[in-house]
Amino acid sequence: MRFASSLLFFLSSGGAPSLVSSQPFANCDLSSYYSTLQTSPHQTSRDDMHNLIQTTHRRELPYTSSSKQDVWDGLLATDTDATGQLIHLIYGDKDVAALPYDSGSCDSWNREHVWSRSRGVGDKGMDNTDLHHMRPADCNVNSVRSNKYFAQCGTVDDLSSCTTPAHVEAAVDTQKDTKSFLPPASKRGDVARAILYMDLRYDGDDPDTFNLVASDCPENVPNGAGMGYLSQLLQWHLDDPPDEGERIRNEEVCTNWQGNRNPFVDYPELATAYFGTPSPLPQNGAAYSCSGPAPTTATPPPTNPPTNNDPPTASLIITGVIDGPRTGGLPKAVELYATADIPDLSLYGIGFANNGGGTDDIEYTFPSQSAAAGSFLTVSKETVEFQAYFGEQPDFVSGKAIINGDDAIELFFNGQVIDVYGDVNVAGGAWNYMDGWSYRNDASTASPVFNIADWTLSGINAVDSCSSNAACGSSFPFHSYKHLSTGLIITGVIDGPRTGGLPKAVELYATADIPDLSSYGVGVANNGGGSDGIEFTFPSRSVAAGSFLTISKDAIEFQAYFGEQPDFVSGYVNINGDDAIELFYDGQVTDVYGDVNVAGGAWNYVDGWSYRNDASTASTTFDLAEWTLGGKDAVDSCSSNGTCASVFPFHSYKQ
Repeated sequence: MRFASSLLFFLSSGGAPSLVSSQPFANCDLSSYYSTLQTSPHQTSRDDMHNLIQTTHRRELPYTSSSKQDVWDGLLATDTDATGQLIHLIYGDKDVAALPYDSGSCDSWNREHVWSRSRGVGDKGMDNTDLHHMRPADCNVNSVRSNKYFAQCGTVDDLSSCTTPAHVEAAVDTQKDTKSFLPPASKRGDVARAILYMDLRYDGDDPDTFNLVASDCPENVPNGAGMGYLSQLLQWHLDDPPDEGERIRNEEVCTNWQGNRNPFVDYPELATAYFGTPSPLPQNGAAYSCSGPAPTTATPPPTNPPTNNDPPTASLIITGVIDGPRTGGLPKAVELYATADIPDLSLYGIGFANNGGGTDDIEYTFPSQSAAAGSFLTVSKETVEFQAYFGEQPDFVSGKAIINGDDAIELFFNGQVIDVYGDVNVAGGAWNYMDGWSYRNDASTASPVFNIADWTLSGINAVDSCSSNAACGSSFPFHSYKHLSTGLIITGVIDGPRTGGLPKAVELYATADIPDLSSYGVGVANNGGGSDGIEFTFPSRSVAAGSFLTISKDAIEFQAYFGEQPDFVSGYVNINGDDAIELFYDGQVTDVYGDVNVAGGAWNYVDGWSYRNDASTASTTFDLAEWTLGGKDAVDSCSSNGTCASVFPFHSYKQ
């Protein structure tokens, strides 16, 4: 086992190394790294962003070295678990023993160049060892991927050549054909952002490098330095947005290994600004149109890059407030929750309206950093008593948070009030939380007008004499709020005309970014027999707002009818037109099609379909007026959706 002399390492109880660079780089935190730009990162030109990540790339690792830190060392630091004993394989989507790594016998993991060496990277230059595109991979799966472009089967090759999974040691949802390789769904966004970074970072200016170009026509790129397929990479970037693990890895690569960040992890919207939007997916091996030079965008990017006005105003909400029992009436704190990814928290601020004296406007502005959807944030008057009461540090501290139970709190976005607790013009009243707390009810949402029905109050003096939250008879429901309302909705259902009454499928739509799809499930209530509860639980992956998802009883007849694969397959979707569908979040019904206690009726879709009307929203009570029905037997004798007189409005819902 080898460790470079310039490396600090510690042995865990299991003997596995935890690797840390001995020379961390300055200005690698999110706010500092982009501070030299002349504009907000959201609005920075491609050239300026390229210059930043090139000039801050302060270290070139050797590929293999017995005396210096090398790529092996880097991957053992960036891709291992907290113990350092397990390392995560990108194409296997699984953890294996970190040591030993492969020494040439191909019986362990090795180093994968996500942008293949033979596609312009070569074996020299900074691109060859850039950790932003280097990942651990099972040696055998790495060999199967070889230098194939990234795409799903059927893009440039006939579906008959498709193998799923791509290798027995690969993740079950991988694919390969003679020209392309499909990574596991949970890693497709990671792969996409690695490729987009390489395109942005390398323009041929560095020694021993070419101008790397991600394209739908990679074969047309000069010097063989193309990687594809751009449109699918852009779609994967949208479908699988950065998660916390990817953000931590990005920080680690910058701070401890090479000094630069991947901006597409920090600011995902830059992908559209620099590369455009995905072109339609080719069918049956038709490939993308590639006459002339290789295009460097999919569909052209917008004239103006995205601004930092996103996300919308409801992306942060107040979820709790406490006036504590410890010395000085501490802790005094406000809890908030991110309902969507927030690229820049500095657009938000808080004001504390004391004693009914009206608004004090913004008194605390959050720092310029990102917050992931599903994150809780706490703002406390101080740290010591907060730590003593809750057993952890607050996220932010502000001396302005002098709240005494009768003081209202306002949350601002771009200077406008978007949420409020209490009435800024009244001291206390029914919402008084003196020596107590108040907590937002699940599924209630932000509003600039206070509604006490959205809150649960402990009562005045409820926490008196308590020394800690855990030991208190009236425990503050710390970090427990659930944002249930509209993350995923049912948009369509079909009982098809092909053999066996197939396809039988349900379409859904993500109305907001979903960090973990496994919180959702679907149940089919057959023949009016009442709820069957959750029968299919989605896998653990993220989904971008605006994405459609399909669950089908089978894949073959779905492909034949719609010309593409379903996202998920479940034998429980055995729907016959008179069966209701329930959508669950955390075990609770959040949307329904039909009546679980009735077999069919006016909503019957036997040998037909039903589709949600635009702008209608999820509801636990079925309303037929929110749906358009194709009519009973409407698809009889149809062989495909495209040729059917009654076309299912596939992926057409508009929020």
